[in-house]
Amino acid sequence: MKEFFRSLPYAMKKHLLIRSGLGVLFLILFAIVLLVAKDFLFAVPCLGIAIFFLINVSILLYDCLTNNVIVIQGECLEVERTRFMKRTHNVVLAVGTGTVKVPVRHQLKKIKAGDIVTVFLSSRTSVYENGNQQVICGYYAIEIEKMAS
Repeated sequence: MKEFFRSLPYAMKKHLLIRSGLGVLFLILFAIVLLVAKDFLFAVPCLGIAIFFLINVSILLYDCLTNNVIVIQGECLEVERTRFMKRTHNVVLAVGTGTVKVPVRHQLKKIKAGDIVTVFLSSRTSVYENGNQQVICGYYAIEIEKMAS
């Protein structure tokens, strides 16, 4: 298991560690709230969040173990940003003979056209077509390699 975890890409390791850490943290918080408040109903939200994160990390780990993770790597053609805050909204990648549009769920800092972007997604992820682009709405992680400029 240790060798398997070491063989995972950095972005997948990061998401596995963050989600499992949050699950354990909320389990500990559940125990503390239960001991201090002595009321089970007061501690139920912590238990619910802990169960959510632990199920989430178990699904991600299962997909990694059974090779149900698809890796899409391509050159960033365009970065769409929001108008006011200038946050990254969509990333358009050149993959093979077509383009793939990935709506970004979290803040990607300093991504530019020409960078190599790797997207890790489940084999069960739906891919939609919008004109001549493929649109991927759900993914596990994104990894960016900066191109030397």
